[in-house]
Amino acid sequence: MKLIKMDGLIQLIYLAFPLMLNNLSTNLMLFFDRLILANDSTHAMNAAITIGISCNIFHFAMTSIAASAEVFVGRANGCHNLKKIGEPIWQMIWFSCMTFIIFIPLAIYGQNIFIPEQYKENGTMFYKLYMFCGPIFPFVMALSAFFIGRGKTKIIICTNLIGNIFNLILAYIFILKFKMGPTGAALSTIMAQILQGVILFSLFLKRENRNTFGSSKISFNIKLFLENLNIGLPMAIAYIVELGGWALIIRILSASGQKYLTAFAIGQSLFILFTFISEGLQKAIIVLASNYIGENNWFKFKKLFLESIKVQIFIALILLIPFIFCADLIIKSFIHSSEININNINYTAQNALNWFWLFFVCDGIKWIIASLLISLKKTTYVMLTNLLTIWFIAVLPIYFYVEYYGGTESFIWLFIVLYSIVNAFILYLFYKSEMRQNRLNSFAYSLDSKI
Repeated sequence: MKLIKMDGLIQLIYLAFPLMLNNLSTNLMLFFDRLILANDSTHAMNAAITIGISCNIFHFAMTSIAASAEVFVGRANGCHNLKKIGEPIWQMIWFSCMTFIIFIPLAIYGQNIFIPEQYKENGTMFYKLYMFCGPIFPFVMALSAFFIGRGKTKIIICTNLIGNIFNLILAYIFILKFKMGPTGAALSTIMAQILQGVILFSLFLKRENRNTFGSSKISFNIKLFLENLNIGLPMAIAYIVELGGWALIIRILSASGQKYLTAFAIGQSLFILFTFISEGLQKAIIVLASNYIGENNWFKFKKLFLESIKVQIFIALILLIPFIFCADLIIKSFIHSSEININNINYTAQNALNWFWLFFVCDGIKWIIASLLISLKKTTYVMLTNLLTIWFIAVLPIYFYVEYYGGTESFIWLFIVLYSIVNAFILYLFYKSEMRQNRLNSFAYSLDSKI
């Protein structure tokens, strides 16, 4: 089943743009959650960011494993093996249920590890809620893969939009009306995820999908389950390593004073907001590349790389406009005037905006290359590269720079940008190596195999 009738750059944009809109709605939800928290208290926003990124280490790791079903769905769709599409989705649904084994102990015993002392009063319930309800995140991702892998993005957009509007309404009520702080932010997000899961699961089990795509094949297939893990687990480790590095950087900055942490939090919050572009593009690349592999069309696969770079750079140039003309407005949106003097942080925050934009460009290119490797099931490359670069180029240099030299915030961002550049370069070398060895032309995707 062909994704869409167009080819080349137009096909990439046609598929990526709805996925970007979908991720934008999610990121806007998180962004406005933080603005609502910042309006209530800058301390509450910093608590949610500091603790939230520790929780996201495990959430993103589990959802990245569940997202591996996109590769199997895309390949089956490309070679018209439609009856096999539902089976990998169910393996990841079972996987999401199994993650309770991880999340419950983390919720009970992990608070002393992941919650800094200064945020325990505001952040303990926030942390417990996020961890206890952790399995809902990979569950929603597994169901989303059923639609995304076939290019059916409108369903995902509508469902996500409903969930995000629901989230924002609840966040406003819980945080500003009931004064629940970070706990209200966690509750609103979790309830919105549950709503999305219910909608997607009901659509997945429709009679049409049961008959055409085998969505009723609920049996646990150990071989297919392990094949999903073989792709998803290295990516999970890559996310844990990278987000763990971000979490440690925030912990280092939190010990350096609120001024540096708040400036960094502004840049990091904007990164979360604008990653809808790289995340949407990444998913589109995985879907298209997996379908091309299923079709055995390696010419389009190789062409996809340059097309993706063009899209990333073009959008990044457009995003430069608000950072030039609206920098003061962006910074003031995050500062609660009664808690911190904006004049003391304005210069530092503006530097963070500039560095963030450069990091956004480099990080996007990194994930373009990583997406092609994921579709080739070469996720170990991504894992090892993330492991080496985040720790040896970002975390450790930043720790020594801040601890022993009292480093400035600008140089901290320099290390982060350098990390993304080196990471992208190493992944590109892996990608070129795969192309030179010409393994693609000899790679036969068997219809008799499990997708």
